[in-house]
Amino acid sequence: MKKCFVCVFIVCCMVLAPMFANAQKYYSVSSQEWRLVNQLCHYAGVAGPSSNGPVTQAQLELALERAEKHISTDNELLAFAKGKLEGKGLVAYEDGFGTISLSGVLSPEVYFQTGSPYGSNGDDKPEYAIDKDWFIKGQKDRRPASIVLENTIGSFLYGRMALDYKQKASYAWEESSYWNDPVHFSLFGASSHQNFPIDAGISLGTRGFSFMLGRGSVSLGEGYTGNTAIGDNYEYQEFMKLGFYTKRTSVFLTLTNFDSSHGVSMDKPWKLNPTGFSNYRELRHSATYEVVPVDSFKASLSFITLIDTNTAFDFRYLNPFMVMHNYYNYHEETVLEANNMISVDASWSFLKKWSLYAQLTMDQFQIPGEAEGYMGFGYTEPNAFGGLLNVSYTDILAGGLLNVYAETVYNMPGMYLNSKFYDEDGNVTQYKYKDHVSGTENIRCWSQDFLLGYSRTESNDPDLAYSGYKYGPDCFVVSVGGSYEKPLEYSVKSALMYMMHGEKGRGASEKNYTFDGIDGIEDVNRMALTGIVEHALCVSIEGSYSILPWLSVSGGAAYSYRWNFRNQDGRTFGNLQAYVGVSIGSGM
Repeated sequence: MKKCFVCVFIVCCMVLAPMFANAQKYYSVSSQEWRLVNQLCHYAGVAGPSSNGPVTQAQLELALERAEKHISTDNELLAFAKGKLEGKGLVAYEDGFGTISLSGVLSPEVYFQTGSPYGSNGDDKPEYAIDKDWFIKGQKDRRPASIVLENTIGSFLYGRMALDYKQKASYAWEESSYWNDPVHFSLFGASSHQNFPIDAGISLGTRGFSFMLGRGSVSLGEGYTGNTAIGDNYEYQEFMKLGFYTKRTSVFLTLTNFDSSHGVSMDKPWKLNPTGFSNYRELRHSATYEVVPVDSFKASLSFITLIDTNTAFDFRYLNPFMVMHNYYNYHEETVLEANNMISVDASWSFLKKWSLYAQLTMDQFQIPGEAEGYMGFGYTEPNAFGGLLNVSYTDILAGGLLNVYAETVYNMPGMYLNSKFYDEDGNVTQYKYKDHVSGTENIRCWSQDFLLGYSRTESNDPDLAYSGYKYGPDCFVVSVGGSYEKPLEYSVKSALMYMMHGEKGRGASEKNYTFDGIDGIEDVNRMALTGIVEHALCVSIEGSYSILPWLSVSGGAAYSYRWNFRNQDGRTFGNLQAYVGVSIGSGM
């Protein structure tokens, strides 16, 4: 049966190949290509490309078509954007129907940090192995050496594989960890990534359709500090994406596989199961319907479901119009409940050069009387919403692109967490009522959180993060910043961020994510941040300069100061981070 299916698939590809006529190379929403197209659209006063990433070159070209109506055809930045999308790196072979291209970059960097402990503990050390604590350049963004192989067949198939040479991810409390060093060099202790490739995939498509399968960046939204629905917070995510799109409407279905974070024992939620094709794991199902009714406005509705599963395939996952909530929103004593989210976002270029973006994500919602009904079981689910709003101004000055923004984000204390209780042994449980059948009390059963990750073969520590907003629940963030880029010459960007963070979703140690949960009806509608609130203020600046087309230098610095550090009353902590580097190669 499997052989028959493969044969039919190959024959269909051969028959349909002449009909396929679209660029299928794909890009993350954080890529230079996506940002350039998006900013050109906002400068022109039209909606940008889809922010359901990754996106194909064809989708970016559709957005550029909207912008071209309002930008002079001889605009240098518009021409550069088109050329950037068509670039093939170092072409090793081209036969008129397909290409093989190879590009590589060597980017040695030196990192600096200086802790400034003001608290009572005078020997405090920076513990910034986790990306969200490196305000200037985290582990995920450090690729001191990379080789990228790309292959196209006709204009319907694109494939890529990136091999990286970098330092392994490790937590700062390890005595041998370079993260505690005041100065370290990116190539010292670096090796080929044992989970390689962390960026690889194929993209197959035709006009209005794309299919992607691979490892890479997955995100949903246009936030500058992150996204409340789906965030790009990992070294990689393993995904399959179906896309159906026109100039006005689009439908996207993305399945993302995670190792199970429910782990080996109930009191160690950070431990992940080893990788495998049939192990118990978590699958994130995301279905998005996007519409561009007029050129200046774009909106989308997304249904996101986190499902526990031990099967690699279920045909129900492949229906983009099915609300998975109807399958998986149930309670049982031994089967874990799904976490269902709804996210709505909209981008509006209300004036030429000005754009407004909003994203609202709902995790849980209590209808009247529902909370009281649950309390008979000693159980309740919190109201949990997250919201993001930003406004940006984009202009072309002196041949370069200027973009400035202001953004605010708020996540309620229960966001991403579902219900949380402690049982008599101090372990986190979903239920704490008496089983009327067996008489057992405090039944241990996890609830579904958006705290997910991947196991790492090169480290005992998993790549663990929130699948939504980078900083998790129970936070309020305000950020302003801007960038100026003159392609192939220089760029500079700067940001100022202030964050308040309560105790929910955080532990005394970043390593164990010990949760304080929503444990009573009085907390169901809680809006205020909880417990001792940590305050953080960070300012950063980065820049790069191209000396030659294949040679550039870059650097940046960030200073962060936190009081009530890690939600400990009176503890303060300041840290200066910086890096300098050089990039040599053809893929810059």
